[in-house]
Order: sequence, then structure tokens, then C-alpha cells
Amino acid sequence: MKRFNLLLALAGMAALLFAMPTGAMAGKSKNKGNVKGNVNVLSARQADVVKSGKLKVRVLLKMSRKAPKKLRKKPIKVTLRGTSSVVWSPKSNTSLYAKTVKVRPNHKTVVTMKLNSTGKSKSGDCGAPTFKVTADYRSGKKKKRAKTSRKLSAQKSLCDVPADVDLTNADKCDFIAGSGNACLAPFPNDFYTKEDSSSETGKRLDLDPESTPTNSHDKHIDVTVLNQSDGFSPGPLLSVHIPGMDNEAAFTQSGIVSIKAMSGAFEPSQPVVLIDAATGDRQLIWAELDSNATSDESRNLIIRPGKNLQNGHRYIVAIRNMKDSAGNLIPAPAAFRLYRDTDRTGNPVIENRRTHFESIFDDLADAGIDRGSLYLAWDFTVASTENLTGRMLSIRDRAFAGLGDTDLTDGVVQGDAPNFTITDVQNFPTATGNGVEDARIVKGTFTVPCYLNQAGCPSGSTFDLDADQKPIRTPGNTMEARFSCNIPRSAINTNSEDPDMNTWDVDHTVRPSLYGHGLFGSINEVTSKNIRQLGTENGVLVCGTDWIGMSDGDVYPTAIQALADLSKFPTIPDRLQQGFLNFLFLGRLLIHPDGLASSDAFKFGGHSVINTDDLFYYGNSQGG
Repeated sequence: MKRFNLLLALAGMAALLFAMPTGAMAGKSKNKGNVKGNVNVLSARQADVVKSGKLKVRVLLKMSRKAPKKLRKKPIKVTLRGTSSVVWSPKSNTSLYAKTVKVRPNHKTVVTMKLNSTGKSKSGDCGAPTFKVTADYRSGKKKKRAKTSRKLSAQKSLCDVPADVDLTNADKCDFIAGSGNACLAPFPNDFYTKEDSSSETGKRLDLDPESTPTNSHDKHIDVTVLNQSDGFSPGPLLSVHIPGMDNEAAFTQSGIVSIKAMSGAFEPSQPVVLIDAATGDRQLIWAELDSNATSDESRNLIIRPGKNLQNGHRYIVAIRNMKDSAGNLIPAPAAFRLYRDTDRTGNPVIENRRTHFESIFDDLADAGIDRGSLYLAWDFTVASTENLTGRMLSIRDRAFAGLGDTDLTDGVVQGDAPNFTITDVQNFPTATGNGVEDARIVKGTFTVPCYLNQAGCPSGSTFDLDADQKPIRTPGNTMEARFSCNIPRSAINTNSEDPDMNTWDVDHTVRPSLYGHGLFGSINEVTSKNIRQLGTENGVLVCGTDWIGMSDGDVYPTAIQALADLSKFPTIPDRLQQGFLNFLFLGRLLIHPDGLASSDAFKFGGHSVINTDDLFYYGNSQGG
């Protein structure tokens, strides 16, 4: 009976065994050889990684203790790869050299991975890097991957601003040029602008008065008028001090383009370059050392364009490979190196400009200039055409509209002539003295609308501007401008030099020309011998007026006061623009049939000597 029961039990167990799915048994057996990977970054401090150039990683492959002993003892190949990211470069890039190792299951294995150049760059700069590591292996025939990430504790010293970078006045002075430079250097410079969507350039000057030089009374320049501009001059004087490259020997060693060979501006190796940021085109320039400096320590490099730059365009200045008098390479200023060498800091004053400098370096690279060669680079924007000419064109158009001519582009004289008065007629009946060249000199005055803020536009008056930055004219405000004209003797039939000028007639009409006098000169230059000779030899009636703003009447006190206090400088260009308007009105008098040609003072034998078909211009020095 006992034997029967035993057989029955064995039969039941066999039935259960054969009823179990074969796959389940096979799966249970295979599961004993499965591997589950785990990887961790052991390196915790940025300083350690920077110093060693390596990252320590721990790998563990877990396998069931019930797996066959043979499997548990067999090493498994694991391939490790790593990337890193930082705040300033959030995209993860390959930063570690891939490494394949053999790892025995259930044994912790520490692996040292080397940083590649990207890894060294990201871990060696300001900002704690985050490393991501993957471990690829096989579990049986299946590919598996374990992964991990770790942000290292920051090495704060990497974010320190170098001791030789002075940020004391960084809110109002550009610090990139380093010691030995005035606050505004390098200049002109878009550092001294702000974004302004209402301007044509998208910028507006934003000078701090304390960034400007002081006069002998320790007074800074009032920048109110300057900050109305949307850019800098199209004919700028670019200035910066380069310690060591402040003498002629160093200038020669550096091979900088001079006025003697301006074609050197386009040589591939030229160390001083000016490019149009939009096109990359090099500009014609020449450079020199400031001859007015009293010592090398205060001697700036001055860069000048060979022709005016384009209104509204942005330009980049690149200075590279500077050498001292012995031919030794001069290192770039420490502050500029922070940008050139992508040496990041934890200081927002520096870091807020980094993106802008990267755009400069990209533009220079497109123009074939390597950032590594740079001593210094910066950019500036030229003022728009509207900014440069808008005020002058506004007063011109309004003044001529007052005469009845509302379209000055059609070349047609319309409306009335300006009012004028003849005040003096000097005849030369004999060909002696001034009579050798002239038959007559006529002087007078003419009325011009005044757009300055004082009655009659006296020296020292300025523009008052409306909301559109256009000059406001006080209703009825006018000025009386002087004129002086030479009637050339060669144009007159003198009736065989009959001293009775009533017998004279016009031999041929002459071309009228405005004359522009020299620096702080006057109307009196019109009657100088060389101008009289020009008229009679070329059949030209030369007429001039005072170029107010920069005529002899503006020297004292206006110009003298402006030299002592540059805050008063606007009195010069504002009145100078009124002077332009005066010239234009005199020009209209010369070609309008009801102008000077209608006056008896410009007639001989009842005929006008003036050919009103065209108007010409001739000037000397300032007037040229």
C-alpha cells in the first residue's frame, strides 16, 4: 500500500512538471545570467578634474547570484562615453575620450576617463560643468545602456576677475583697452550707445558726462546734445593708446599703414584693419601716432579713413600683432583677452558683453582675421543720413518754401527771389589797382529766415528743437547777411578803356560762383587778388558771404568760449548750418531773374552781366 501511494505521488509530480510551459522554465534559467548596469561619476570637484584632466567613473554590473558561476566570473565589455555642459554652453558636447573596459559582474570597477579639448575647455572655465556618462554593454545577446550625470562643485577661483582688469568705472568707461587709456578710449565705440528703435540706426549715443574729459576748471562736457545722435561721424578719428607701440620705431616694426602708402590697408597681413560689419569689406585707412602728445605714455595711435564711411553702417576696428620698438609682440590688454580667449568670469559686467564680442569675432573671421592674433577689436556705428543732414535740410526746405519753391530736386527756379539791398558799388574805370581784374565790386545785404534761438541769429545762438529734432523758428525772425561780388573786367566791353563807364556794355555774360572763405575768415577774402584773378581769367562772377558759425565774427567770444568749455561747442555747428542757408539764399539770388541780375549794379549798358543758367562754387581751406 505504501508503495502504491509513493508511485501515485511521483506520477502527480510528473504531471505537474509536464503541464508547466517549457518557455517558463527556460526563461527562469536564462534570467540567472541577466546583467543590470549601473554607472556613477565619482569625481565631485571641478578643481580636481581641471588639475588632472580626468574624470573618475564607477561601473557596476549586477548579475544574480543564482547565475552559473561561469557567467558570474566572466568579464563583460563596457564602453564608456561622456559629454558635458555648462551654463554658458548648455548643449552637451562630447567631452571625454571613449574608453572600453572589462568589468566582472558584481564587482565595482573604477575607470579613469580622459578629457578631450572640449572637456578641458568646459571644465576649465568659469561655471560648474555637468558631466553625463553612458555605459554600453550586453546582457546576453541584448544591447544595454546605463547612464548617469553629475554637476561638479564649482571652482570659484575660475570665475574671479583678473587683478589687472580694472572695472572701477565700467559703468561709464570701456575697460577693454586697459591701462594708459582715457575713459572714452577706444573711440568712437558702440559701448557708448544704447538701443533705440526710434532712430534709423537702432541706436542712440549714451555718453555719461563723467566719461568725458574735464577742462581746467574740472568741468565735464555736457553730453545732452551729443546724445541726440544715432551714431558717430562718417569721418571719424579713431583713437586708442597701445603701451609699447607709442613711438615711431614701434610703429615701423608693427608695419602699420601710413599716409605714405595707403594701399597697405588692403594687404592681407595689415595689422590695423577697418571693415564694414555687414559686408566684411576692408576700408581705405591710414594711421599715425599723435604728434601733439608730450610723452610716449600719452601718445595715442590715430586711425583715419581715407574717405568718409557710409552713413548708418556699422564698422569693426581690428588691431593685431602689435610690436614694440625691439620687434617684440605686445600682449593684448588683460580685459580684452577675457573675450578673445573665451576666459569667462562670474562678473555680469564682463559677461553681459560676451555675446556681442563673439559676434565681432565671427565677423572678423569671415573677413579672414583670426581672433587669436588680435590685440584689440571693437565696433562703432556711423550716424544715419537723417541724423547728419535732417536739421539742415529742414531749415533749407522751409526757407525756400517761404519763397514759393517747394521742390528743390527739379532744378527749376520757382517762387520769389530773396529780398536784397545794394549798400555799396565800387567802380574801376581804369585798369589799375583792383581795376586790373575787376570792373566793379558790388556789396549789399540779403534777408534770410533765422532758425536760431536769438533775434537776428547772432554768434552764440543755437537751435531750439521740436519733438522731431528739427529747429524751431521764432515767427518773423530773420537776419541780414552780407554779400560781396566781383564783376570781372574781362566780361565788359570798356569801349577802349573809356573812363566814362556809362559808355561800357556787357561783352559776354559770366557764370556766377559762390566763394567759401577759410577757417574763421570773412567776406573780405572775396576781393583778394587771387580770387579777382580767378574771376577775370575764367569769366566768373565771384560772390561771397560770411560763413557764419566759423567766420571771424565767431572767434570771440563764441569759439574761444567753446575751446575753454566744450559744452558750448553746439553754438558753432548750429550757427554754421544757418550759414549754409545763407549761402543757399545768396545762390538763389545769383540765378533768380529777379535777384542780383535785376539790379542796375550788375548791369552795363542796360544789360545784366550774370548768366543765370547755372550756379557754381569755389572755396579755399575751410570753404573747400
